[in-house]
Amino acid sequence: MCGRFAFATRRNKLEKQFKVENLSEDPPENYNVAPTQPVPIVRDPEEAGRQVSLAHWGLVPFWAKDPKMARHTINARAETVRDKPSFRHCIRRQRCILPASGFFEWHTLGELKQPHYISMADNSLLAMAGLWDTWEGPEGIMESCTIVTTAANAFMQPIHHRMPVLLEPQDYDTWLDASDEHPDELLRPLAEGRLQSWPVSAEVGNPRRNSPDLIASTA
Repeated sequence: MCGRFAFATRRNKLEKQFKVENLSEDPPENYNVAPTQPVPIVRDPEEAGRQVSLAHWGLVPFWAKDPKMARHTINARAETVRDKPSFRHCIRRQRCILPASGFFEWHTLGELKQPHYISMADNSLLAMAGLWDTWEGPEGIMESCTIVTTAANAFMQPIHHRMPVLLEPQDYDTWLDASDEHPDELLRPLAEGRLQSWPVSAEVGNPRRNSPDLIASTA
């Protein structure tokens, strides 16, 4: 699964990599993004160009009776995303990208759980494949999202058996194109040689902590 990630980048880097057109300032930094928090997502509305907006991390489908289910829908497994009621309508038409500086995963060593920070080896931003939906309740409209995950590639396997679906730049258009209902070929582990990782402080497990030292190596 993917349960924590970091988002810390400048406006120009986000604009250059994702070709977004609606940013007016640097986005807020968050070195310890946790479920249920607002996260930036990239979408491509018809005739509007790519846009960045905020969505609640933990997908609440339009038909949900209780938004608290979001804690159980932070990830959508690529293998079952077309079957699960929460996600099957989103995978057809409501896809997005969650940009990130890197994500965290915990490696279990006996009774010790060692967190690792995983990022792109070329220091570009991660492009995590996501889904979004709109829910309307007594307090108004809420947009929410989930991260699609897949089996780990060889690089990730020593750390964890799952990883986010990470899109290459040439695949952004296909994933965001709502006219293409079946981008299944993109639901795969990232190619080898594209990632780097290092151990980080266990403090990242505390969602109240949020500072650049959380992504610093402790090796």
